[in-house]
Amino acid sequence: MLLFGHLGITLGSFEAGASVYRWLTKKPLNLIPYYLTILVGSVLPDIIDKPLGGIILKDTIGNGRIYAHTLLFLLSLFVIGGYFWFRFHSNTGIITALGCLSHDILDELWLQPDTFLWPAFGWSFPKENSQQWLHMWLAELMSDPGVYIPELIGFTIFLVLIYRYQKVK
Repeated sequence: MLLFGHLGITLGSFEAGASVYRWLTKKPLNLIPYYLTILVGSVLPDIIDKPLGGIILKDTIGNGRIYAHTLLFLLSLFVIGGYFWFRFHSNTGIITALGCLSHDILDELWLQPDTFLWPAFGWSFPKENSQQWLHMWLAELMSDPGVYIPELIGFTIFLVLIYRYQKVK
């Protein structure tokens, strides 16, 4: 999945969850202060792993799904977020971890257990050719419905929410 799939679908899911919360509790809930946090969380694994695995470690790993795409990283974020919740009453860490969880779900990481369950199956990551990423992403975006449909959905959700909150101001 590419950028708008992660951003828009995560943001839409966050908004849907908040709507259910509002409906069940009959309490108002303003999500706007948390939008940046959930958006950063939704792309955090790629922000970390793409430069690390594809540029810095391109000769040894060449894979953009390494450490930050693991269950260990995700659980670490939830533990850190839980600490900040109990210590400082800040839910920013938990929301970031939820964004990361969304990223892992949208990337279907359960289909890549060597990466997701690292280091359970060994200390190395599957090797890829990072030189071909851009070409591969563009080709998939133009031809693979599993890529362009989530991107269109995410982009649409993103635009709808921006339009909706512009009207609120």
